[in-house]
Amino acid sequence: MHSETRLFQLAQLRGMHPDVIRRMIDNVAFIADHFRAQKKEQKISEEWSYVAMIIDRLLLIIFTLGNLIGTFVIIFSSPVIFDTREPLKIMPPTKPLSGDTFEYGLNSNITSF
Repeated sequence: MHSETRLFQLAQLRGMHPDVIRRMIDNVAFIADHFRAQKKEQKISEEWSYVAMIIDRLLLIIFTLGNLIGTFVIIFSSPVIFDTREPLKIMPPTKPLSGDTFEYGLNSNITSF
């Protein structure tokens, strides 16, 4: 009852109909509720973004460790690392290999003179 008399007094003071004032108040209340709901949704979105960032970093660390461990396992499983034998000596050939095209071209030029 008190709010109705205040609404009527406000309408008389502003020179408006009480129903217009009531609709204006309802519209302002709707806008305020909308902003409150939007703020709440934004807070929830920020919390989920933080959770996603933590999971992303955790998976990045797991992926990096897996790659590093896999690389070391592959490198250290190579038999070359633990081979203590002396490597073979590579000596230049003493004569050209048979069927070498350079040798064939050289011999054909010599016979043509």
